[in-house]
Amino acid sequence: MSLEDKLYPLLSLYERLPQGARNAIGATYRLLPRRIRYGKVYGEFRQLAEESPEWSAAEIAEYHVRELRRTLVNAASYCPFYQRAFAKAGFDPSLLRSTDELANCPLLTKEDIQNNLNDLTSTNIPDSQKLYITTGGSTGVPVGFHLQKGVSRPKEQAFMEANWRRIGYFDKARLALIRGHVTDSRSEGKVISHDATRNWLLLSSYHLTDER
Repeated sequence: MSLEDKLYPLLSLYERLPQGARNAIGATYRLLPRRIRYGKVYGEFRQLAEESPEWSAAEIAEYHVRELRRTLVNAASYCPFYQRAFAKAGFDPSLLRSTDELANCPLLTKEDIQNNLNDLTSTNIPDSQKLYITTGGSTGVPVGFHLQKGVSRPKEQAFMEANWRRIGYFDKARLALIRGHVTDSRSEGKVISHDATRNWLLLSSYHLTDER
């Protein structure tokens, strides 16, 4: 498991610390090798993210369908909600051979997630590997769901960095990001915060206006 996921339960405590303390902790944390911060699978996903742009169109299409089929078969095998939904729609993911066939796959709604969290979570993943998070709730009630510790967030990090590298990003670069992030200083009317664990300046798109 990644160190980042192990420390996630302490995030709210960390965010309540004075900025100076967060800066010191974050600077120390950034000194750790990525394989420790993000876990061993980070390197595997990073390699995939860097190599895949060189694939041919046929290789990319084949990979898309293969991984999509694998994911849907996994959902049908271990998620009670999808077992019921696929059976009702007459959809057999093991037969998927083209993305066009997704027209027969039942859609998932926000309400489905809110009302069926446990049945949407894979029974093949032990509770110790589940990381519960929520969306920011920008469109209403926050939506909660589970990530897989040591897999979901390292994968996101690896592919996010790979995309940035195409426009000049490098490891340990300082970044300013505009994203759907509610800053911890929002009560003071500010729109920025500093994520010292990554050395990111976060600009909250929720609070940006024509005046600021």
